[in-house]
Amino acid sequence: MGAGFPRGWHRNTLLHWVGWCPHAHLFRWLAATDGFTRPVWDWDAQLGGSLFDCSIEELVRYPASQVQGPFETVSQQAKRVMESLGKAPDAFGLIHADLVPENVLFKAGDAYPIDFEDCGYGYWMDDIAVALCPWVWGEDWERMRDAFREGIPGFAPCLMSSGAA
Repeated sequence: MGAGFPRGWHRNTLLHWVGWCPHAHLFRWLAATDGFTRPVWDWDAQLGGSLFDCSIEELVRYPASQVQGPFETVSQQAKRVMESLGKAPDAFGLIHADLVPENVLFKAGDAYPIDFEDCGYGYWMDDIAVALCPWVWGEDWERMRDAFREGIPGFAPCLMSSGAA
């Protein structure tokens, strides 16, 4: 574990697993054909309301009016990004979808994800974003972002350029 990293987080092991190992394996994963289904975590599900119990219009009405406009702006920006990524295997496939620190156990320096309840089809970047989310607004953000970059062989720096990170 790198000096100064949160207790229980093994920088290179976890970040390597999150950003590279499982997704490379999942490119070869074949969906079951016997009615087994998983959710699809695309824009329609996350921001479009297809998995909500109420319409997106109802949902957007609930927050304070000062956040409704920014929500719509961010939602539309996310939609454009997701559309530009497309759903080809280089950007989209089977993801964990809830890779928070509490859902990763460590033994002998290896990371073992647990809790696959939300596992479904989504953007590879979603697993990365969820794994890094606890640090985004904190003082550890740059250190964790940099550790992520260092821990993944062949990492594409454009994913976390100054505009995206």
